[in-house]
Amino acid sequence: MRYSVKPRRLKEGSTVMLIAPSAPPGYPGSGSTLNIGIDYLRRKGLKVMLGDTVKFALNRGFHSASDEVRARDIMNAFTRDDVDAVWCLRGMSGAFRVIRLLDYEVIKEHPKVLVGFSDITALQTAVYAKAGVPSLQAPMLDLNVTPSETGLSRFKRDTDTALSILKGEVMELKPLQDGPFPRVITPGKASGVMIGGNLLKFLLPQSIPSFKINPEGKVLFIEEIALQIHRFDEYLTALGLLGILGGVNAIVYGEIPELREWQVGGSIVESIIDATKTYNPNAPSFLNYPCCHGGDQQGLNTYPVPLGINVEVNADDATVIMKEALVE
Repeated sequence: MRYSVKPRRLKEGSTVMLIAPSAPPGYPGSGSTLNIGIDYLRRKGLKVMLGDTVKFALNRGFHSASDEVRARDIMNAFTRDDVDAVWCLRGMSGAFRVIRLLDYEVIKEHPKVLVGFSDITALQTAVYAKAGVPSLQAPMLDLNVTPSETGLSRFKRDTDTALSILKGEVMELKPLQDGPFPRVITPGKASGVMIGGNLLKFLLPQSIPSFKINPEGKVLFIEEIALQIHRFDEYLTALGLLGILGGVNAIVYGEIPELREWQVGGSIVESIIDATKTYNPNAPSFLNYPCCHGGDQQGLNTYPVPLGINVEVNADDATVIMKEALVE
């Protein structure tokens, strides 16, 4: 079998394995979207297989299982010949704990797209840093929200886009008509390999030399949950001090919600603009790419972000243009 770091593309009848490498399905709540998500993938012509962390999930603290069981489920998903892609159910916490337990040489020999966002960023970052395998930030199937017409419409829109990318389409990811209004920080265009994801979950592996990604020639995507402004500012400053924020060719910031409770002054937007101008004032950059924790009470915007492949950022148009396919 020919070796390639790029995963194989999905097609009619491909099998997706669902895993829960972080929090268990339905935590904390009913997991009301899970069956909807599974049914939607099946209606799109995919076969769905459940990993052990889904079938036998335990509420072990706030994780679906022990570190060893979750790591084993991840490795099983990558090594099975009858699995074509690995789709995570939800985030929250736990992925960073298992990156030390994965066999990246084996993952490199069995490349598959790892789909998810939020806490899954730690796994996606590790898989790229250690094995060179690309991944996709995209909707997860158990977001523990009450389905609404708007929320389901967004889920289907973003999942359809993700599936197009997983089937090999090279896309221009433009602002959404019903998404957040983009804001240019620094105009211009620049290209590079896309890295990043959730701010904290990307930052944590960068503190470990063996998982640190060289930012030179890269494009950085950053998003986050609603955080107290001083926490967010400290995390972003850490990226600057590590040389990552200033070392990339361009920066894309997601639709990051403001946390009004306990807000001591300032805003996330002000923090982002200040850090960007401080550490990388000439890099094309913009705010409000519609992924991954943004949205409203009707549902999230989880427009896909391809990681580990070459893209061009057009900050003037707030567009991310794929320069190659994520899969082959």
